[in-house]
Amino acid sequence: MPKAIQELSNGPVDIIGDVHGELEALNQLLAHLGYDRFGRHPDNRTLVFMGDLVDRGPDSPGVVEKVSSLYFAKRAQCILGNHELRLLNRINKPDNSWTSPELAQKALRNGWEAPMRVAHSLQLRAALTFFTELPMALVRSDVKLIHACWHEESIKRLPEIVGSWSALFARFRRNMNKDLKEMGWTRKRVTKLKASYPLYVGPPEVESVPFLEDLSEYFSLEQNLNPLKVLTQGLYGHVDHKKPFWSGHRWQMSDRQKWWDHYEGDTSIVFGHYWRSRSGNLNVNLKPSLFAGIKANDWIGKRKNCFCIDFAVGLRFQERLNHMSTYQGSLGALRLPAEGDKRPWELVFDDGEKYELPPRPNL
Repeated sequence: MPKAIQELSNGPVDIIGDVHGELEALNQLLAHLGYDRFGRHPDNRTLVFMGDLVDRGPDSPGVVEKVSSLYFAKRAQCILGNHELRLLNRINKPDNSWTSPELAQKALRNGWEAPMRVAHSLQLRAALTFFTELPMALVRSDVKLIHACWHEESIKRLPEIVGSWSALFARFRRNMNKDLKEMGWTRKRVTKLKASYPLYVGPPEVESVPFLEDLSEYFSLEQNLNPLKVLTQGLYGHVDHKKPFWSGHRWQMSDRQKWWDHYEGDTSIVFGHYWRSRSGNLNVNLKPSLFAGIKANDWIGKRKNCFCIDFAVGLRFQERLNHMSTYQGSLGALRLPAEGDKRPWELVFDDGEKYELPPRPNL
């Protein structure tokens, strides 16, 4: 049973963003970072994975096998992402159809054409066992790592020791449903709202839909009242400019918020989950970018001490289907010196491109 919050290695570490089944990109990145095939580094550096190892890409089983072997050999650390949590909760979607031949065939019938290596039952069981070992966050004096959102209130609601992430998720969901009911959000009211609105009729049938504040409030509360959703998916609020966008097979009335613009802590935060690009101009599925105009190596947030390391390698499955000759998405690593070392941090990508980050604030 894992501790919910664990200590990050105090030596030099390489923090790798969401891999999403892209084993080739991961191997290329590790080579550029100087690791051998056993995860050993001549400078005794430690690998750290930010969760979302799986789904979308062509070889999720291969990524889990590699990362878990490094983890159990004490050469890597890893935190839980929303895609791992989803699998522990047995939530099936097209992008995790690698978990069984039946789901893979169903995904193909439904138009999900991305080729995936399908795990056999023992591989899946080993993957789920590995996911149960993972903490929600890793911390040391100079940095805190979380998959999506560092939210003190949600952190405080975690037990020190987690017996089962799926059981804890179910408990929080029951509490959320109780809270929503007390706020007047009965199942009857929600069902009526959804039924009277074209939520699930998307492009090209409906080019756009008007913003409905009640639905936006409900979807935001459904997210924000569950601590595990907040920590692995982020805080939600009204969509930008109250303009719904089509994503996830429905019109979205609420969207992820820039929580880092309200973070006032002294300790730097590194997180993943939110797709960005090196150019700062990534736009996917009509969804506005949270990082428009932000350079790859820029600090973000109210105090300029937050950094997102997810450079959208998970987009490559779609880019392959569209026969694109170049990728927008990349796999990145953030290289940190040992705890207490004031040398600058460095950003490295799977094609070998490197950037130095400006000096961290508050040093």
